[in-house]
Amino acid sequence: MSKYAEYQKKKNFQGAHVVLLEARYKNSDDVHELWATFALYKNEKVAALLIAYYGSSCTLLVSWSSDKARELNAGNFILWNSILYSKTKSCLWFDQGGIDKNNSHVAKFKRGIPCEEYELIGEYIGGI
Repeated sequence: MSKYAEYQKKKNFQGAHVVLLEARYKNSDDVHELWATFALYKNEKVAALLIAYYGSSCTLLVSWSSDKARELNAGNFILWNSILYSKTKSCLWFDQGGIDKNNSHVAKFKRGIPCEEYELIGEYIGGI
């Protein structure tokens, strides 16, 4: 989780709060499981995913990739293997997360997997 927190600061974005994710991970059970998967290169973690499993669905909550991981397409490798693992848990739906149009490698990979693409309205802050 420390790499994810560093990544948030480096890329200047607010994702899921690390404390919340750690608490959710510690309280996983057979029905509401969280699992982490990593890609290693020369014994160093270069990419990671945190995935939530609940009922018949899985959702990618957090993804992190180093520059080396992007060079090796390690994120694609662990995402694909996470999808395969989810099938062993009888998962029927796997939400891969959004498609970043600025990251053509990830977008190409995600679009290469049979899926249903959709768009959400977005997030807005408003007042009265």
